[in-house]
Amino acid sequence: MPKSNASQNAIEKRRHRRVLVVRPIKSHNKSSKTIKDQDFGVHLMNISLSGAQVYSNQTMEIGDEITLELPSLGSTPSVFYPGKIIWIHKNPVKSMGRFAYGVRFEEMTAEKSKFLELNFYLEDGSHD
Repeated sequence: MPKSNASQNAIEKRRHRRVLVVRPIKSHNKSSKTIKDQDFGVHLMNISLSGAQVYSNQTMEIGDEITLELPSLGSTPSVFYPGKIIWIHKNPVKSMGRFAYGVRFEEMTAEKSKFLELNFYLEDGSHD
């Protein structure tokens, strides 16, 4: 099965471990096609220190800017993660959104990495 081997190779090349997370979150989109900014909900499906996968009915394009509002486990406020859409697929689980989007985080800081590690049980692979 060449497709599964290709998928496995792509997974093995990832710099950061992904964690499965299925929860609704807020987002903000700045489309490359329109001047209008939009706030809307998405379903966060998985997350890593470099990006996330979200499901949404919102139509976006590769290169669009999106900001994900990620909640904390404790009493600290949510943290905003700006990123860009780097891939799009039609979603087979349409109840959570018609599209699956890959988001690559931009402007990652040590504080934001620490927030992800603490609230989403992520670890930076460089400590190994």
